[in-house]
Amino acid sequence: MKDPIESSQDTTEGTVDRRRLVANFIVISISLLAVGIVRPGVLVVTAVLSSIVLMIMLHELGHFVMAKRAGMKVTEYFLGFGPRVWSFRRGETEYGIKAIPAGGYVRIIGMNNLEEVDPVDEPRTYRAQAYRHRLGVAVAGSTVHFILAVTLGFIVFAFVGEVRDTRPPVVDNVIEGTPAVAAGLRTGDVIVGVDGREVREWMQVVDYIRPRAGDEIAFTILRDGREREIRVVPKSTRSPSGKSVGFVGLGVSTYNDPMPVPTAARESVTRSVTLARDSLTTLGDFFTPSGIQRYWDVVTTGKSEPTDTRFLSPIGAGRVAGQAAGSGWGEVLGLLAAINVFVGVFNMVPLLPLDGGHVAIATYEKIASTIGRRRVVVDVTRLMPITVAVLAVFVLLGLTSLYLDVVDPIPNPY
Repeated sequence: MKDPIESSQDTTEGTVDRRRLVANFIVISISLLAVGIVRPGVLVVTAVLSSIVLMIMLHELGHFVMAKRAGMKVTEYFLGFGPRVWSFRRGETEYGIKAIPAGGYVRIIGMNNLEEVDPVDEPRTYRAQAYRHRLGVAVAGSTVHFILAVTLGFIVFAFVGEVRDTRPPVVDNVIEGTPAVAAGLRTGDVIVGVDGREVREWMQVVDYIRPRAGDEIAFTILRDGREREIRVVPKSTRSPSGKSVGFVGLGVSTYNDPMPVPTAARESVTRSVTLARDSLTTLGDFFTPSGIQRYWDVVTTGKSEPTDTRFLSPIGAGRVAGQAAGSGWGEVLGLLAAINVFVGVFNMVPLLPLDGGHVAIATYEKIASTIGRRRVVVDVTRLMPITVAVLAVFVLLGLTSLYLDVVDPIPNPY
């Protein structure tokens, strides 16, 4: 691709004051560091957002490496968009940083039949390569995302560990304004039974409470070494699946349980596959007439339910990152793994300008050329209306996500 907001020529009037840009970059960096020292939560959010930018650059690095291996001509590899701040050239490729660090790009010549290329370079264009090379370049970005997700998952499972509840469950948090407070439950209480049934783990309590909203439940607890009975009436709330369930307002103590390395490796792959399948299902449901109608209702009312599908803007992602950090770095790494899986799946949707669109074109050309026994080249001009429509949808989703993250932030998932 080509940077869409860079001026085509570096004229005297349009020349960027690089010293000023570098100075501004340094000032902003120092300011963020200072704020991070005073307010660590801001530093966490900044680190997560920076990780997302790094994730994008690694995505582009995947395209870069595969293009170079196939002998394609790569002219640019940049962090950011807009005016150049700093760059250097090595061989035929220019590397550098641009003024707006909102991602990055790699430019491979001849990505479609519209781009004019020097005839000397035509054999090294993307469009001139064999199907296997074009396919390799197109899927490289999403492949990087899946590798990152599996790696992050492995780190979490092997070194941080899965979060497990203490047995028997020990109350760690009592939420204000809930039935638990009204009944007199306290931090440090050990739950050993409900309605005369022995309790060994927290999920036994949760499963018992959920279908009993409005019904009195007798909690048997240990407090100060003595067994007591406290009666609680769960209130009704809506679960993430949209069902009405009982809720008392308790949190229990947890601990991290690291997995053996082989188990962690296997689990990171399994969880990534599950996340990919769930992401694909969510996208499929969202882009149906009923899914679009539900989303439009959320946008027009400014209110969403836990079951509504939402995309996060940078504001929403930053807020969720801060909430994840409150639960530990394992949750932050897990969030980044989930983002990588979703982006990897979304990027394979077979529509331009997504990489999946290039996969679809290359595959169609391969099949049509094989059947017709002559080379078939897709005329990208015919796909431009679809491409413009897809870009318009991206812009609309971005703006509405930003609006919803301001007026109706999603509840803390941690």
